[in-house]
Amino acid sequence: MMFVFGLELSTTSGPLDAAQWTVLALTVAAFLGAWVMAKRAGRPSQRQPIPGTYDSGMIATDLLEPFGPSVHEPKIVGIFETAFLVVLMAYAFFDRGFAWLHIPGTPLFIGEIVLLLGLAAVLSQPTPMLTAIRRSPPLKLLGLFMAWGLTLLLFLGLEYGIVAIRDSAIWYYGGVALLTMFLILSNPQRIEGWLSAFARVVPWLIGWLFIAVILDAVFGSDGPFTPDSQVSIFAHSPGNSGVIAVVCIAFVWLVDGDSKYFTPSQRLAITAGAGALLLFVGLKNRGGLVAGVLGILAILFFMNRRRTQLVVILVGMATLLASVALVSQASVALFGDREVSAEQFISNITSIVSPGSGGFSQTTTTEWRLELWTRVLNDVNSEFPITGYGPGPDLGKIYNVTSDSAVPLRNPHNSHVGVIARLGWVGFGLWFLMWGVWTLLLLDLHNRLAQMARHREAGLVAALITGVGMILLNAFFDPSLEGPQVGMWLWFFFGLGAALQLVYHGFPALAASNEAPVALGDRSS
Repeated sequence: MMFVFGLELSTTSGPLDAAQWTVLALTVAAFLGAWVMAKRAGRPSQRQPIPGTYDSGMIATDLLEPFGPSVHEPKIVGIFETAFLVVLMAYAFFDRGFAWLHIPGTPLFIGEIVLLLGLAAVLSQPTPMLTAIRRSPPLKLLGLFMAWGLTLLLFLGLEYGIVAIRDSAIWYYGGVALLTMFLILSNPQRIEGWLSAFARVVPWLIGWLFIAVILDAVFGSDGPFTPDSQVSIFAHSPGNSGVIAVVCIAFVWLVDGDSKYFTPSQRLAITAGAGALLLFVGLKNRGGLVAGVLGILAILFFMNRRRTQLVVILVGMATLLASVALVSQASVALFGDREVSAEQFISNITSIVSPGSGGFSQTTTTEWRLELWTRVLNDVNSEFPITGYGPGPDLGKIYNVTSDSAVPLRNPHNSHVGVIARLGWVGFGLWFLMWGVWTLLLLDLHNRLAQMARHREAGLVAALITGVGMILLNAFFDPSLEGPQVGMWLWFFFGLGAALQLVYHGFPALAASNEAPVALGDRSS
């Protein structure tokens, strides 16, 4: 056991050795880098668009006038924004290991601490939040979804204590969407700052995730552990890494289509690296691979030019890696029962199309999940169709879900089935309707923005739709939405998308804006 700044670090095999300390130092350095990049959020990008391309200046200020003039912002709002960005980026970099940071001896995790800080920020500055919610269909549905979850917590979950609150994360992380809306209402120009900050992070994020996935495979459950837990600081889901890789591709091709942040050569390098990362994590996690591939198809769908260039880069990179792997016959036993090899990748692909052809481990895993989900749905239908089990009951024990003994899984290995199990069919109906309305409204918004020649805004909306779609799809294979490392990003995307939809659709006065190239009600041009 070792102590650093009063925190205990240990592994199951004893004190950290030199190699482990080196890796730990690199981890701390990467986190500090994320902090510095997040602190720079809000500063305008210094890169100029290439000549002849469109630069919208992101969200046009003329379309934000219905929100009213900005007032002096309390210091706590800026503190919350910085903490919020740092935590989001740290979740992207360090996944589950960072998510388990909490006040020792208490169940107060860092994500919940940031939510409480955000609540204090909301109370410190008046904003038209209620008006925004009333005029935004997705936010109204979110409010109903959260109200239903709170009702079940109060009437069914109190007897279970703190675990019932943790089981409610699937709905109370929706508060992140409301806090995102609050930040945009208090200063709409934050959006450009956030994009500029993320652009600085993208190259580091792609490079680090390769290392993170390898560290998770090498260290496994041996630690070193996050303080006051049995979770390794290197615990990182390959599926989450695959989704992040394609989100980065969406950013450089859809949001930065005018090359404001990246040169063509930088875009090529990031795309090739992210594509290679997706293939790499596909050796371990089929869910992340499926979500990532469908995400790339969505990007191609939204692109109105340079589709061929993106396809050539990704296909060329995949062909090169496959050729090297097949010719060299390289094979590395990195992921336990799944090695790093061309044969393993082909086995994973065939198991997606035909689960029975993917080998014993993959076949039994698929059959086990389908059987588990069927049992859960049958029990809910017959016993708790309206409310589900509610928060509190340990579904992992009820259905004998085997997982990490140090951190047992409490849900049925599928976040969407988990919504049915915890919130019943009423909760799932609100869940399905909420995401359906959000997606349809943003698809319509994307089309209108494209017609208005606001290409960067349209690209941002397309990237949000792509990111949310991948996260929700990956949640079929991995119960990821209950954790803050995925849940907070999902609701951040939801809140940002709802804010953009509100800015451009929510107020009738916007259609009469003198600056808008096309009236919002006119789809003829």
